[in-house]
Amino acid sequence: MKCLLEVWGRRRPSAVSRDGRLSGIPAPALWNRILMKYLDGTDVTLGDVVQIPMQDGLAAARIVMLGDTLEHAGVDEEFRSWVLAESLLDADAVVVEWVGQNPLAHQDPSYAPIGDYMFTKLDDCVRHVS
Repeated sequence: MKCLLEVWGRRRPSAVSRDGRLSGIPAPALWNRILMKYLDGTDVTLGDVVQIPMQDGLAAARIVMLGDTLEHAGVDEEFRSWVLAESLLDADAVVVEWVGQNPLAHQDPSYAPIGDYMFTKLDDCVRHVS
């Protein structure tokens, strides 16, 4: 099956405070929440560590933003503002931050620099580790 590592678009207000904690979510917001799940049926939560296949093997990443509610934890404010302003995160996707070395990092000045965040859907290639 094909792995999807793409940028998708959708926008919803965040229900998480700057320190990454849930902040007084009104009941209707909870009723409308799409509960993100891994393929094995377990719930996706902020801070989950996942493995993502890359060219040189598996790379570990931490989920730092959920597409269904735009809840976030530890995301750079400038990055978060950009994601919201441009409606970059679809409801069934997440933003991950690499744990350890960024597997996409390079030193080639002829290419754009690579950041530490990546957008991805939770397909069969993304495996929940902890």
